[in-house]
Amino acid sequence: MTQLPKDERLHLRVTGEHHDLIEQAATLEGLTLTGFATRHLVDAATRVVEHHRVTQLGREQAEAFLRALEEGEAPQGVDRLTRHFGRTSLPVREEP
Repeated sequence: MTQLPKDERLHLRVTGEHHDLIEQAATLEGLTLTGFATRHLVDAATRVVEHHRVTQLGREQAEAFLRALEEGEAPQGVDRLTRHFGRTSLPVREEP
């Protein structure tokens, strides 16, 4: 696998206790401190970004969205998606 050039720096200040803990975890996983921090920071950042990209609709919002589709002209590709998935309704999460 080709490695990308690493030309950016990230400086962190942590307590001695946190440093020791992170260093111990890196050693247990057979990684350098930099490798461990990079792996886990990138994983966490990816999860956060993906979480914020997902649009979740409550029941009322989903019903309003479907009404808007039914009353107006459906966006391009909706018919094809409906045929592909075999349904005309959207899954919604229940309100707490």
